Amino acid sequence: MRRCGSRFDLPGHTVYAATKRATAYREVLAYSAPSADGYAALRADAVAVGVGIDVLLQEMVAAGMPVEGVDSDWRDARRLYRLQLSGRLWVALRNNSTLSTLAARFRNLLEGRRLDYSDATGSWRLLTTSVAEWISGQSLIDPSGNTVRPDGVAYTPKSGISSDDDPCWAQCSATASFGCVVLDAAPLSVWDPDALSASKDTGVAFL
Repeated sequence: MRRCGSRFDLPGHTVYAATKRATAYREVLAYSAPSADGYAALRADAVAVGVGIDVLLQEMVAAGMPVEGVDSDWRDARRLYRLQLSGRLWVALRNNSTLSTLAARFRNLLEGRRLDYSDATGSWRLLTTSVAEWISGQSLIDPSGNTVRPDGVAYTPKSGISSDDDPCWAQCSATASFGCVVLDAAPLSVWDPDALSASKDTGVAFL
């Protein structure tokens, strides 16, 4: 049984992507973010002293105080990739028809409780990976009338900060060559405005 890893990891290759750069940063930093209570406390402290959370975090780091953060080794081991994903079919998880179908399929796993969006994208890896695996094995009809397998799933960011034009994507395949092309790659910079925005939104400092 799958108990760890990322939400939609399947055997083979799973690529996670975001539509916008700031969302990509937020998705990665969200896994290092403080709890909701911790974030609320940080926000209250920042408001009390009249600064943004990002400024407060840097002041705490400079003062040697413990904060949630990622260091230079973490940043150096990662790159920000610009990808070209396949233009075929994606299954939107935040869709009533999708959720109704998944609710019927996974009713037994949830012991009779109706599956909702928070279940399909939550922290129970047995369920989220099972959802991804089942969807990847379905045959769907594309706009041209052809029968195809979906490329993966589209979902809203873990950070909860999104809009209709800012979905995230998880593309799954048993092989490395499945329509995902790397256009370019860049190192992570603490001075990137999108990175700074993500730091402020998540409460995770760049150490």
